[in-house]
Amino acid sequence: MPPEGRSGSTSLDNFEIRIHPFPRTGRMQVGRDIVIAPHSSPFRRRLTYQIWFYRGCQILLGWALRALFRTSVCGFHRIPRRGAVILASNHVSYLDAILVAASMPRPVFYLSRASLFKNRLVSFLLEGMGGQIPVGRQPGDTEEIVTAGIRLLECGYALGIFPEGTRSPHGKLQAGQTGVALFAFLTGAPVLPVALRGTYEAWPRHKRFPRLFRRISLVIGDPLQVLKNPGAAEDPKLRREFTDEVMLALAQLLHQP
Repeated sequence: MPPEGRSGSTSLDNFEIRIHPFPRTGRMQVGRDIVIAPHSSPFRRRLTYQIWFYRGCQILLGWALRALFRTSVCGFHRIPRRGAVILASNHVSYLDAILVAASMPRPVFYLSRASLFKNRLVSFLLEGMGGQIPVGRQPGDTEEIVTAGIRLLECGYALGIFPEGTRSPHGKLQAGQTGVALFAFLTGAPVLPVALRGTYEAWPRHKRFPRLFRRISLVIGDPLQVLKNPGAAEDPKLRREFTDEVMLALAQLLHQP
C-alpha cells in the first residue's frame, strides 16, 4: 500500500469514487477516465512472467531469512491457495514486505513508488524478490493506484497492504488509512490480518543495518469479509469502520492495546 500518511504522498481516505459497471464486458469505470479490464492479456502476461521469477526468489529468500533470523509462521492454514485476497500487515521495518513475500504459499503483490524502479538492478530485485508493482505516488496518481489494485484482485491475485501507510517510528501500531476498505468493498476480496512481530527489533527504520539472529514471527488471523459493494466504497464512514475493524484485529494479534 502506498505510504498514505507521509507528507506529499497520495491518500485514499478522501478519494471520491464513481463506479459504473459494464455487465457485458465485465469492465468497470473508476472516476472519470479510468476503465479497468481486469482480465486484459498484457496485464496477466506481465504478472505471469513476474511470478515465475518471484517463485525462485521466494525460495531463496525463505532460506536466507531462516538462516539470518529465527523466523516462524502461525496460522499458515488460513491463507487461501487461490482467489483474490488482501493481506493487511502492520509496518515497522524494512523487512516487512520481504518477510510476507517469503512466507506465503503464493505470490503477494505490493504497489510501490514508481521512482524506486529507475535503477534497473533495483527494479529487477523489487519485481522479482518482493512482488512489487510500480505506481505513482503524487497527489494526482490516486486513480492509478486504485486501478492497479483492482486489476490484481479481479485477476485473482493476492494484494499486500500496509494500512498504516508508512513505517512506524516507534514500533507501535498507528492509525490505519482507509485504502484497505476501499479495495475490499470494490472487489469483495477477504482481508487477512497479518501481524509481524519482531521485525522492528530486527531492523527498525532508524537503523542502517539489520540486527541478525533476532526472533521474528508472522501471525495470520481469521479473514474479515465484506460483500462487494461499490456504494459502500463511496461512503467514508463505512470505509473507516471496516478499516478500524482490520486495525483492531492486527492489534489483538500483536497484543497491543
